[in-house]
Amino acid sequence: MFWTDWGDRAAGIYRGYMDGTNVSCIVSEGVRWPNGITADDQWLYWTEAFSDRIERADFTGGQRSVLMEGLPHPYAIAVFKNDLYWDDWSRMGIFKAPKAGSENNELIVGRLTGVMDLKIFYKGKSRGHNACADQPCSLLCLPQPSHRHTCVCPDGAPTLTMPNGELQCQCPPGYHLQNNTCIKTESHQCGPGEFTCARGVCIRDAWRCDGDNDCRDWSDEANCTGWFLITNHCGTIQ
Repeated sequence: MFWTDWGDRAAGIYRGYMDGTNVSCIVSEGVRWPNGITADDQWLYWTEAFSDRIERADFTGGQRSVLMEGLPHPYAIAVFKNDLYWDDWSRMGIFKAPKAGSENNELIVGRLTGVMDLKIFYKGKSRGHNACADQPCSLLCLPQPSHRHTCVCPDGAPTLTMPNGELQCQCPPGYHLQNNTCIKTESHQCGPGEFTCARGVCIRDAWRCDGDNDCRDWSDEANCTGWFLITNHCGTIQ
């Protein structure tokens, strides 16, 4: 993953594994306010609001170049096919230009203020595959390069160390594991004079064994003895 950080001491372009390890700063020289960042299959692109420009570099920070200069206040940025899209807080709009660099840009949407981020969604965008695709972890799986992964647990969740050394996440109290997700356990406590149905809902206790499916699962008619007219046929409720 790649991100920007700005300030007097830590300004730069960073990269790291998806599990938060192997973090390194790959671009720092001349970087003050790197706001937005985006990537295609070859390059990283970012907006530098202090120097009013858009730059690019490869995934290691090499082959760095300035694509556009003289932009009043570029902020968020996105890339799609052969074009870059960014918003400018001073010009209050979203703009478009070739990602190879150009002195000209096109206004896409105007009269916007304070756009913090841009994302492009495209149904034909290719999908990748990583070591987490097969859901090898109980809750959270974080991919690493070379088709590796790290299993982690949410903060505060109980853990169990398996014989292979990996962590098995346990759900917090009041939750249960369902399809690799901790689901809150619903607790139904019926009051005096009420009957608890098998599916957890409450009905009046007087409605038990009256031949009607009040619980909608017939649990209120279980273990009853008697003759009732039910769905147009007679039968004994056992």
